[in-house]
Amino acid sequence: MLCLSGVMPLLAQQNGTGKVAVRVLNEAGKPLPYAGVAVKRAADSSLLKGQMTDAEGRCLIGDIAEGQYFIQVTQMGYTAHNGNLFAIDAAHKSVELPNISMQIASKSLKEVNITGQKPFVERTEGKTVLNVESSVAAAGNSVMDLLRRAPGVSVDNSDNLTVRGKAGVTVMLDGKLTYLSNEALAELLKSMPAETVSQIEIITSPSARYDAAGTSGIINIKTKKDNLPG
Repeated sequence: MLCLSGVMPLLAQQNGTGKVAVRVLNEAGKPLPYAGVAVKRAADSSLLKGQMTDAEGRCLIGDIAEGQYFIQVTQMGYTAHNGNLFAIDAAHKSVELPNISMQIASKSLKEVNITGQKPFVERTEGKTVLNVESSVAAAGNSVMDLLRRAPGVSVDNSDNLTVRGKAGVTVMLDGKLTYLSNEALAELLKSMPAETVSQIEIITSPSARYDAAGTSGIINIKTKKDNLPG
């Protein structure tokens, strides 16, 4: 059975699409959470889809069309890692890549280039912020996909949202209440491309300004300018 670059075939899925799994570790062999994992086409290195690793450093990306790809892993403070080629085809519908060990970026004193970039996850008292803009997690995903992997947020089989186990979560768009039923809200989040979002605020301890929205938790989706869905 063909295996490309140490890729191990897993169970087959439906024809035409597949998935890839990988685990990202730091130099000490510990899980590296919230690293950006991008699936890129082998032919032209164009981005197909992206995702962030979870708290255990694991990442699973699905709905990948048949073809040849490689993954690129990035994280602030580490050297970008380009993996070996792997194939999604009739014989390899689901593949698991070898663990990736990221190396801390070396520092050079000859020239200093400072680039400001926010981490994907920022935590403050009572609030977690996902900086979606410019993150590989936005590529090819919906807002619902992001929320499924957001820390403290759970989505059940009926697409109901909970924050830290509490139901009755209020979802806001740019600080405004949506006033949608659970079914309509789920359809909106699943149809809303993550590329249209700049930040997602997960507020576990709402302040007085959110009194009217309840206390179960608030998810405030901040859209990019002129990209708010109608």
